[in-house]
Amino acid sequence: MTDNTKIEELSDEEIQETLVRLAKTEAYKTLPQWLAATEEWYPNVSKERIHACAMQLRERFKESDHGGYWTEYLRQQRRRSRT
Repeated sequence: MTDNTKIEELSDEEIQETLVRLAKTEAYKTLPQWLAATEEWYPNVSKERIHACAMQLRERFKESDHGGYWTEYLRQQRRRSRT
């Protein structure tokens, strides 16, 4: 099996799993650091695809609103914009 075949078989969900795994380590404080670490895991995957997977993951978390974090974030953003 060639590297190209492995890349094609790699699903977005697998990339998103790696993104979550890296986020749980709390070693990456900014989005660029986090994406760069993911690019190190998958050097043959384009930056655009990794970024797209991160944005898909973001949407999944927004939709689930686990623990009300997204709602709280929006509340704080509205409060900051008023001041």
